[in-house]
Amino acid sequence: MSLRDLDDRVLPGAATRLRAAVTAGRRARGRVVAAREGLRPEELDRRFPDVVLVARLREQPLLAGLAASAVLLAGLGAAAVVDRQEPREPGVPVAVDVGERPSPGFLGPAPGERTEAYERAATQGLVRAVQRDPAGPRVALVSLVDYRTPAAAVTLLAGFDVDRVFVRARAAGAQAATLPVDIRGDLALALTRAYADTARNREAAATSYQGYVDTLTGSSRDDKAFRALYASFAASSRAEAEAYRAGCACVLGMLVTASPAQLLTLRARPGVRAVEVAEAGLTASLVQVQPLLPEVVGLVPRRAGAP
Repeated sequence: MSLRDLDDRVLPGAATRLRAAVTAGRRARGRVVAAREGLRPEELDRRFPDVVLVARLREQPLLAGLAASAVLLAGLGAAAVVDRQEPREPGVPVAVDVGERPSPGFLGPAPGERTEAYERAATQGLVRAVQRDPAGPRVALVSLVDYRTPAAAVTLLAGFDVDRVFVRARAAGAQAATLPVDIRGDLALALTRAYADTARNREAAATSYQGYVDTLTGSSRDDKAFRALYASFAASSRAEAEAYRAGCACVLGMLVTASPAQLLTLRARPGVRAVEVAEAGLTASLVQVQPLLPEVVGLVPRRAGAP
């Protein structure tokens, strides 16, 4: 059963169960910390930087209804990480501690790292790869100076085999997720399909969130907090849908496979900010990526997303 089918079955009664859970949580714990904070996404990120919660809730309306109850009952103190694997829309990747690189397959700047240091290290690594084996195939993360339209990205990457593209509808604000698009075959066609699919998915998500807003009609502080949270999710999802439907300049980076010598020529192309090569022998499916957003300069935020 698909997630959308589950949404259709569960959404009608979700708000009622949510209110019941909130009431039970208040009896058990008194004042709920999350309600006092207003459940603002930025407040959750500040207080619980290691928990990938808000991004997951916004990307999956069904999970939002179920996880919100659990979060309230636990007072956020023991909130579980929602880490559901989605090949097309996994949401924001899990951040690691400053300077920690869990494996040679980690590509992208570590949270707390300075962007200029990352760019310099990426270039040095690329040069070393050229010196050691200029012709051997290597997977590399390509970061861009600015967001590109699909057509502009295709032009920039002419002559290269692209494994994955990362997109983000910046117009949707800080809640906009960085999404991976796996490429099979023609890059232009793959991006066209991905944009259309994402627009439909985000529009459906906006409708689901608006359903929560319309159902939570109570005047309690809890109802108001959840209504405001879901309203912000609905607005952001609608903005994403509109952006992708219009063919937005949303491409921010990509994984490519090429020889170090070829990657060095790509690094020199206008608009390329950095090219970081993975260890020899790794494929695109074996690397973990935290893309560098074009607008991020200086210190990299602990969580992936807008600074």
